[in-house]
Amino acid sequence: MTMTRDLLEEMILGKSIVKDEDGNTFFLENNPEDSSESVNSMKRNYVSDETEEKKHNEKVIDEYLNKLVNLEGFEKHPYLDTKGLITLGVGHMIPTEKKFKEIAWVNKDNTPATKEQINLAYNKLKSYKCIQAESCNNTAASYEAKTNIYLPKGKAEEIFKNDLLPKYDTLVKIVPNFEKMPVEMQMAILDLSYNYGFNMPRLIEAAKANNFKQICDEELSISTDKITSKNVKNYIMERNNYKRNLCLRGLERLNKRY
Repeated sequence: MTMTRDLLEEMILGKSIVKDEDGNTFFLENNPEDSSESVNSMKRNYVSDETEEKKHNEKVIDEYLNKLVNLEGFEKHPYLDTKGLITLGVGHMIPTEKKFKEIAWVNKDNTPATKEQINLAYNKLKSYKCIQAESCNNTAASYEAKTNIYLPKGKAEEIFKNDLLPKYDTLVKIVPNFEKMPVEMQMAILDLSYNYGFNMPRLIEAAKANNFKQICDEELSISTDKITSKNVKNYIMERNNYKRNLCLRGLERLNKRY
């Protein structure tokens, strides 16, 4: 296992996904009330023993995880994404009715949802037709009143970990020199795979040739040519810009080494 991969797993498991009253999503340390002087002293000693590289990587990964959950959004109830696919948590798509019904859904009071409630929620979701058009006004949050079932505590973080870490492991296998890239580049490529999978032949060839500038400038962006929704187009453009800028930060660090 690499240091970056270990840090990624450690930081996902050590935090909880929370949403504030304005709908902004964050990763926060578990048990934030544990702020005694003894705990703070332990943290200071731990930090003092870390290398500058590890501290930098932790900062970048923390920034990326917070950006990812904000871009994807976070909902404990199921909703339909812009393609009409049932989704939950941090952009986790549920592929089949069987998978939907295997989840241990709970009610708002945290009591287990009955089969009838789960069936009703699934059928309601599948009945909605208006998805991507601007007139729909169907935000992910708006589906809460329509479904009324939720993920149990801790399940969203578990699903998120199980979504993200295998993607990192796959990138290690298919992208030449992936583990040697600056952490900013790794996170930018990871973000690409999180949304669009691993069909990235040009990026792989660029990595093989150590053409990192091409990766940052050309291989991380998703085309918006066929997108009709202005909101979806703006979202993709924002994400494209974030990946490019993150990647270029890594390239700048890489150039300073040589």
